[in-house]
Amino acid sequence: MQVIQIVNGVDRYPVNYWQYLPPPGHQRNSPVLIFLHGFGEEAPDDDPYNLRLVLLHGPPQLVNEGNDLCFAVDGSRSCFLMLAPQAIPSHDWYTSSVVPTVERMIERAKALGGDMSRVYLTGLSMGGAGTWTFAGATEWDRGGRLGGSQLAAMLVVSGTTDGFSGCRIASTGVAVWAAHGTADHVLDPIGDVGGVESVNACTHPRPHPRALLTLFRGVGHDTWDRMYDPRSRFDPRTGKPDPNGMNVYQWLLMHHR
Repeated sequence: MQVIQIVNGVDRYPVNYWQYLPPPGHQRNSPVLIFLHGFGEEAPDDDPYNLRLVLLHGPPQLVNEGNDLCFAVDGSRSCFLMLAPQAIPSHDWYTSSVVPTVERMIERAKALGGDMSRVYLTGLSMGGAGTWTFAGATEWDRGGRLGGSQLAAMLVVSGTTDGFSGCRIASTGVAVWAAHGTADHVLDPIGDVGGVESVNACTHPRPHPRALLTLFRGVGHDTWDRMYDPRSRFDPRTGKPDPNGMNVYQWLLMHHR
């Protein structure tokens, strides 16, 4: 892991982030995984020391515990290049400020030699909301591109969205998967349910592939331990738990631009 600090966009506010490079021999054209943490891991200020909070959950936690983020799909092994920025109160993932942050992460990944046809965005809770926001953002970049047009796939865990950007997201062709606990009293599961339904309800264009939804019955806000655990298995066609299926990292790697 490396700690990097950049200055982000026109607002000129600092963004600290973790940077993980794949093992030697796997650093050429690596798939890119951008992770957005939850509200509990937001930094009180821009001191890089606060980055330790980002290691508490998800892919950064896996790397911190020794996982190399290497996974095999159809006999081909790939190792992720991961970037995990940290939000501060004035620029969190619930607001449009997530858009330039993810934009800078994509630019950084390109500079590191990442495979731009395999860029994946994932986030939990507040980060899940930011993932929805970025994918459907219409003000992204001066060229007016949709954020989802730069992504091969997106994975939302216990997030939320208003559902108004469903057809914009569908039009980009990004693969969508959202997961939520039905007993979540922090962020109502209707946010992710509605987001998936809004993507799949589009007819011009129809989403390809259709967005997936995984609901954990009786589970509260913390679904990320289940979703991000490489030992968890799901049917890649339905998103339902399946001991003969694949983990979320393998599902991501199935998708290319």
